[in-house]
Amino acid sequence: MRAGCVICGDLFIATTDVSAAPCGHTFHSACIIQWIERSKSCPQCRRKATDKSLVKLFFDTGGLDTSQLDPDILQHQIDNLKFQVKLKEQEIKTLEDNSSKLTKQNKSLREEYKSVESQVHVKETTILALKTQLQFMDRITKEAQKAKEEAKSLRDQLRVLQNVESIVSGTSEDVEEMLSSYSCNPDSTRSLATFCSILKKVYYNKQTGTFRMMYNLWNETMLA
Repeated sequence: MRAGCVICGDLFIATTDVSAAPCGHTFHSACIIQWIERSKSCPQCRRKATDKSLVKLFFDTGGLDTSQLDPDILQHQIDNLKFQVKLKEQEIKTLEDNSSKLTKQNKSLREEYKSVESQVHVKETTILALKTQLQFMDRITKEAQKAKEEAKSLRDQLRVLQNVESIVSGTSEDVEEMLSSYSCNPDSTRSLATFCSILKKVYYNKQTGTFRMMYNLWNETMLA
């Protein structure tokens, strides 16, 4: 008679640990213990069973010639080993597939990293170019401001010279009108002082020119 475990489907052999439930049904000890952890009942009759109620069975193998085993048992063991090999092969294939996926993912990540690194380099180059351009624009702005200030200074000087010309060659009404424009100007005192200094120089130059002209006429008269 061949007996086996209904949980795993394997036959009992002399070297297998077998345990019996309180109802009398027998199973591999490891199988029934795992079963009871999930369900406190016999897998066959569903009567109550616990790990403490299990009875471990011992088979008397005295006089048994282990060199002549049952062919059915051997075939079952062979089938079981083949099944284990098949499971391992499936596990290896799964691991190989996962390895292939990880390799492709790693390659994709490397390419993405290179792309991001290239983008960062381009952005850094752009930022450097913008900084250089900003410095150039700042220098141009300062030069433009300086030129603007110089132009204002030249316009002020031109206006002063035009006013001096009006004082020298204009009528008294023109002079009064020009001077009245400085009455509300905070810099009127400085402007008037400038006019006085220039007029003194003009007057001195005219006086010197008149004196030289009279001296030359006197010399010509005396030598005639």
